Amino acid sequence: MTAEKLNDLGRITAFVSFMIGTGILGYCFSNTPGGEIIIFGLLYLLFAAFVNSIILMLVISKAATDAPNREELAYTALLMLLNIPIAFFYCCIIF
Repeated sequence: MTAEKLNDLGRITAFVSFMIGTGILGYCFSNTPGGEIIIFGLLYLLFAAFVNSIILMLVISKAATDAPNREELAYTALLMLLNIPIAFFYCCIIF
């Protein structure tokens, strides 16, 4: 996969993961949080962590071998890593 496509994939994945997680949090605040939405949120968290981890490993491995695009790939990796403290913060709010 080219660096440009991997950058796009990583950034889109980070953005979509953030938006879905924020939507789930917003749903919890707009409705009485029941057990179903919390279980759904935790399952989504596990799924998103799995998918993001795979794409993050691809981005990092491409950055290690592609010197001309290393800075942009590192930025994409950082953007993806920013979802970790956001997810932790959301979990702290819910629990």
